[in-house]
Amino acid sequence: MPAIPIRFYIYAGIAALLGYLLWREHYLSHKLTATRAELSTATATLKAERLNTEKANAAAEKYALSLENLKAARSATPVRTVRLCNGPASVPRSATAARTDESGSAEFSPPPGSDTKDRWSDDGPDVGPYLYALADEADTCHATLEALQGWVRGR
Repeated sequence: MPAIPIRFYIYAGIAALLGYLLWREHYLSHKLTATRAELSTATATLKAERLNTEKANAAAEKYALSLENLKAARSATPVRTVRLCNGPASVPRSATAARTDESGSAEFSPPPGSDTKDRWSDDGPDVGPYLYALADEADTCHATLEALQGWVRGR
């Protein structure tokens, strides 16, 4: 068997090393392309999230400002007394009662100058704080709704 010269072993080693380096370059270039695509997607997502966060912060600031305005309006508006009056027995209590325009209608509105003190003598409970609290809650709900609608429109 003839002896294989050493230079063939060196050439085979260099060819194997060159093949490995070419394969590695090919693999890394594909990996780099995929990484660049992921980076561009992540960058676009990050920009969108930053923009969304800025819009959410602007909406939150606007909401906080509207709540502060409502708080200032509440402190400037005194809670007035609102009393429910207990009227005469001839006044129908339900809204479904039939309305008549006969002589009984004089019971609903007293003539001018007449003394109504004895007819409307019983003061009912003060419902003013409840009415103002309900109005404040409605204002807060309205401010919340406007802030959320503004944030959704901005998206």
